[in-house]
Amino acid sequence: MAFPDYGQFLLKGFSESPESPVVRTEMEDGYAKEGLVRSRVLVPRSVTYFYTLSEYANFKTWFQAEAKGGLFFDWVNPVGGVVTSVRMKQSIYSTKFVNQNNGKELAAEVSFILESWEF
Repeated sequence: MAFPDYGQFLLKGFSESPESPVVRTEMEDGYAKEGLVRSRVLVPRSVTYFYTLSEYANFKTWFQAEAKGGLFFDWVNPVGGVVTSVRMKQSIYSTKFVNQNNGKELAAEVSFILESWEF
């Protein structure tokens, strides 16, 4: 199962923020102790794609069949072009409708958070 190859990846808003693999305990003397509690962590990545209305309809169909419910799929990470196994966090996406072609047509900017394991 793979992420659709139609649509345009938008750089705006793209970010990643790995979870912490440590637990931190504040001590009375002011020194904080940290200890490793996870050998690997999830890395959430905020992404946005631009779709025409017909591509958006196809995306919704793909989502219902292939990604809904926390299913993992292959996605090409724009940092390095590496294929990564990801899932949509909480199976949630948001859509903002925008004008294109001098306001003659609607299009969709679809944003969601992808998460994958980092080793």
